[in-house]
Amino acid sequence: MVQVNAGIVSSVVLAVVAVISFIFGIFQYRMRKKEKRSEVLTNLMADFRNDSDMQSFLQMIDYGESWYGPQFHNGPIETTADNTFQFFDNILQNKENRSLQENDFTFFKYYIDRIVRNEDTLTYFYNLYQFTKLVNQDFPYQRLVNYAKKNGFLNAEEFEKRDSSLFKKVLNF
Repeated sequence: MVQVNAGIVSSVVLAVVAVISFIFGIFQYRMRKKEKRSEVLTNLMADFRNDSDMQSFLQMIDYGESWYGPQFHNGPIETTADNTFQFFDNILQNKENRSLQENDFTFFKYYIDRIVRNEDTLTYFYNLYQFTKLVNQDFPYQRLVNYAKKNGFLNAEEFEKRDSSLFKKVLNF
């Protein structure tokens, strides 16, 4: 009859339990990560759908209505525009840090594309970008601008020029 060493048996049992625990831990981690991503996405979609000012502003962009010019600054639409751009810049940040995956991003991609293709948006970004450079501040919508450049919606070289012929100068810079 074969004698079994109790020490070896207990070591094997402990190793099997450790492997099972490790696998279970990975499974739990992945589940929590999916739940967190789902929660982030649900909250973002709710914020998006429940903001009537943002919806109205995006409708202006969708229909090509002019909204940016000298009357814009300190006017009623400036806060709405800034909040909308910040919201979508945050969407891109969530995508960068992988809180949102590519399939989660699809819902917002249409609106981001519409925003960064809009002539008034790009003119506003240009003016604000040049002004923030002048006063040595960070440009608040850098992810949107990077997205526009990466996807060919924005001429990066012209955007950097202080005296660009592509963009109307509205701010004093």
